Amino acid sequence: MSIFNLTNHHHSNSQEPIAKEWPGREFRTRGGAYLDRSKRPLFNTKNSIYHLREEVSAVIEQARASTPHEKVMMPFGESLASFWTNCVGEGAMNQSYSPFAVFYYVLRDHTKELISICDGRVIEDLNDYNRLVMQFNNTFYRVLEGRGSGTIRGYCSEDEMIRMGTLFYLLMVSCDQSEGLVLNEDRCFANKWGGKKVTVDFDSKAMDQYKSKLKGVVMSDMYWRQFMFRYLDKTDEDTLWMINVPPFSESDRDESVHQWLTKEHFIDLVDMLPLITDRKGDIVMVVRNTKGFIKSCANLFDFVLIGKGRWKNSRGLYLTEGFETVGQKYSIFTSYSI
Repeated sequence: MSIFNLTNHHHSNSQEPIAKEWPGREFRTRGGAYLDRSKRPLFNTKNSIYHLREEVSAVIEQARASTPHEKVMMPFGESLASFWTNCVGEGAMNQSYSPFAVFYYVLRDHTKELISICDGRVIEDLNDYNRLVMQFNNTFYRVLEGRGSGTIRGYCSEDEMIRMGTLFYLLMVSCDQSEGLVLNEDRCFANKWGGKKVTVDFDSKAMDQYKSKLKGVVMSDMYWRQFMFRYLDKTDEDTLWMINVPPFSESDRDESVHQWLTKEHFIDLVDMLPLITDRKGDIVMVVRNTKGFIKSCANLFDFVLIGKGRWKNSRGLYLTEGFETVGQKYSIFTSYSI
């Protein structure tokens, strides 16, 4: 039985650089037309920026319309939206809560098992949901405590990966996402039930497309600083760092759970961005724009106004005043001239 660590799951196969469309017969109809059935993430989260795809894409396309990126790096990637929508062949996705990485590993390397276990599954009521929570947490906690088949703390067998990944998917499509990811003191899943009956219905062709899009993707569960330092050396002119900054929190809680950032963490993050541009990498960083945010950024990072709703600092970073959607204001930090 193969043994896996919950830190870094990398598939050796990679795709050729992609220009406009994903390659492969799974993206073609019988008549030969191109059809992408996998643009939407398989589940959304509170911190997802999938609904901002048009605004973010407009920033990228304005600067690189003829030369798409070959790689994307995401320190806070829950839904892998960039891979779903932007035809990126390679890259790395990180989320400190291991089950996210486990699910995407299962989606890529054990698609048939995922479909067999989840397709047609019905989460009828609170009792069904609570059983899933118990089954998932028992498996996950056993692995964290070193009582899994991998025998070493934090390791698990391939079968345990499949079990955790499928159970986590069922939880994500049936839980209440209004508070984001909720964990208990043992880092086990604690989100409430979403309150609605859920029936899982997979499109087999779409699942093949999801799998194809993940062929060249590394999945990890590191603290965001560790992730950034690891992949800075792999950054070049064909690399986009797509950073979805979690909501801010005033309290300094366990740093291993990245559904939030303190303001001090955010300052550290912005201070690291020149390390990307020094390697000729590009940056698109989406931040939730709270009251006084732009003024604070101007003072902290030396941004000066260069046009209506646009700022620039001496480090070559640009900041937009942003836009509002679904009741939330957003701003974008970017290395592109906007």
